[in-house]
Amino acid sequence: MPWQTPTLKEVRSNVRDHIRGSLPGADASVPNSVLRVLSDAQGGLCHLTLQYIDWLALQLLPDTAEHEWLDRHGEIWLVNSDGTLGRKQATFAFGTASFTGFIGTVVPAFSRLEGSAPGLSETISYETTALITIGNEPTAGPIRALDPGTIGNLESGITLSLLSTVPGADNSATVLELTGGVDTENDDDLRARVLARIRQPPQGGAKHDYELWAMAVPGVTRAWCAPLEMGMGTVTLRFMMDELRADNGGVVAERDCKAE
Repeated sequence: MPWQTPTLKEVRSNVRDHIRGSLPGADASVPNSVLRVLSDAQGGLCHLTLQYIDWLALQLLPDTAEHEWLDRHGEIWLVNSDGTLGRKQATFAFGTASFTGFIGTVVPAFSRLEGSAPGLSETISYETTALITIGNEPTAGPIRALDPGTIGNLESGITLSLLSTVPGADNSATVLELTGGVDTENDDDLRARVLARIRQPPQGGAKHDYELWAMAVPGVTRAWCAPLEMGMGTVTLRFMMDELRADNGGVVAERDCKAE
């Protein structure tokens, strides 16, 4: 039968019986007696210890471990595509926005912008990542989110506000593309990767190796490998990004296939 932690009542009863057997003539069951108080206090401490051991036993295996302990298992077993260990961390959205103003106006690198997705009250911070010289038409420039996670992804056409006035430039920019932000890996996905790594040890290029390598990339939630599908010596790898590409049913974009 599986181990079950004794109840507090059972532990206290066992301690009283132990005292009775160890001290001839002593009776720890007499209410309000010194032995009764001491035995019940000792029983309470023993019960707490047993509860801790019971909880600790769950943390020692990855299929039942809680958040912090699951992180420890992940750090032991998993190396991600960016070289980090364990849980895949949130990433920052990046892309381009169009800037307008007088021709020749320069928007400095690291200029701060703010904006938010429609329906969300939380404001997200962004910054330009290169010097942008405005031309005679709206000029595209690279930007990135300063807040990690999917909240930094914005649809094209959304307006961002420049926090600092740039002489000659309009105080707003329009998002052309802003994606790539993913949230921190949740416990269920991390647990599944740890268990897969334990159950299917690396074999230097086996079918499951390719799937685990794909799953180590931030944003990838599912992966399938089909060896020899395109001929001898070939491997076809398919993957999904159910959260990052939720608006496309999880189907990846071409640029996702180039991620490392």
